[in-house]
Amino acid sequence: MRASSTFVVCLSLLPACVLDSTDTLDERGLRPFRDQWRVELDATVALDGPGALDELLIGGTTFESNFSNRGDVIVQFHDEARVIVEMRRFTHALSSQSAAEEFEDLALWAFLGGDVAPMRPEQMQFPRPCIGAAGNFLDGCGLRVYHRGNAQPLRAGADVRVTLPAAYRGEINVITEDMITDSNYLNRGNVCIEPTQAKVEVTAQRGVIFGSVSEQGGSISALGDAAEIWLDVPAALRTQVSVSYEDDSDKTERCYGDVEIAGFVATGGSFGATHGSFSGYAGPEAEPTVFDATVSGIAKVCDVVAFTESPDQFNRDAAAQASETRGVPHVCNDCLRDRGCDELLAEI
Repeated sequence: MRASSTFVVCLSLLPACVLDSTDTLDERGLRPFRDQWRVELDATVALDGPGALDELLIGGTTFESNFSNRGDVIVQFHDEARVIVEMRRFTHALSSQSAAEEFEDLALWAFLGGDVAPMRPEQMQFPRPCIGAAGNFLDGCGLRVYHRGNAQPLRAGADVRVTLPAAYRGEINVITEDMITDSNYLNRGNVCIEPTQAKVEVTAQRGVIFGSVSEQGGSISALGDAAEIWLDVPAALRTQVSVSYEDDSDKTERCYGDVEIAGFVATGGSFGATHGSFSGYAGPEAEPTVFDATVSGIAKVCDVVAFTESPDQFNRDAAAQASETRGVPHVCNDCLRDRGCDELLAEI
């Protein structure tokens, strides 16, 4: 993480960190605030039998000026038969008081039919139709950020952290957008999936995607615009791999596919003036079409991406924000799994 000269004061009676430097104010006198993590949902869940959890959506793009997930999505696992959902709200405001008022209007929207758009608020039970009569978490749930004012401000959103049972083997679909309204507060929607045996699909814009397969049966497919993608698989698994990437159109930035896994054998690919893709496999020998795990990383754009991931990195000078070339899909053995999302995201 880039060092910051901004001094941050966190007051226990306030829901956000207060930045005391005038350099942190934009031209309108606004500055970013971020709340602490707060538990929004905690429910028992079944992984077997009728009503067992098999599919989950986290995040999404803007729907009718609301429901946008412009923050990070973190998926982690524990040994309990529970689903825990936390939110960490953020906004751009004049003061900690006005930020706290904005945070009050940002809520978790947990709805059934997670693969479709939410219904309009007046047509839908609020806030938790995902919770059954017995207090259990239901299958096919979608978890979104919702603004009670019906139109979500362009600079307001929340990071979402979901904790699932480690034995979960169903589907997880994660979608994030970027917070790019302010040219000098570039809060990207990053995604981090801790080691899992689930089947994960991630769609992001210009954030960083971290994902780890834990054991046989797991898979991760990551699709980003100018996203930096890191996918980790154990060397002991026979893994099917595919990557795709682009250079930008005028070739001022160059990206590539980076596969550093033991015994990788390329079986196909195509390369053009600004595009490259290849596929193959690695791991123990087995039947040609039998695989323990699958990973796929697709970056659609190669570009310099500026980012301001937390309020203490903010500076009113847009040119002072950290930036880097993004658009590379990386596949590796054991490069992420022992570090955890807190450590990985802190280094952005």
